[in-house]
Amino acid sequence: MVLLQSEKKIIRILTLFGLVFLAVGLLFPHDYMMGWFAGYFLGLLAVILHYGMSLVTSRIHEQLFLKYFLAGLLIRFLIVLGLFFLLITMEKFDQLSFTVSFFISYIFHSVTDTILLNKKITDQTG
Repeated sequence: MVLLQSEKKIIRILTLFGLVFLAVGLLFPHDYMMGWFAGYFLGLLAVILHYGMSLVTSRIHEQLFLKYFLAGLLIRFLIVLGLFFLLITMEKFDQLSFTVSFFISYIFHSVTDTILLNKKITDQTG
């Protein structure tokens, strides 16, 4: 598999973002740091689940697409929501740093995922 120049650029941006996120997290006291990293990885997991479902639905016939997409959306939502509340209630780290980190991670990775999927769809149709 040969990576396009734009894909290499996105990989470099993701790597840089991850390193910056790691560096910022290491500056926090232990309780805040654990919340920061847990939130980041939960946001990353949500986007990985979305990307995986996008790969699955890309091979499905158009008539079944909406059914599978909505079912996948519900499943992903329940998984992330369940993990979010489980981590908030069960773990002993700062909830604010966890929540802020989760939202930053989820938004950043969602934008990146959307760019990649749009490029893939554009390349397939054009």
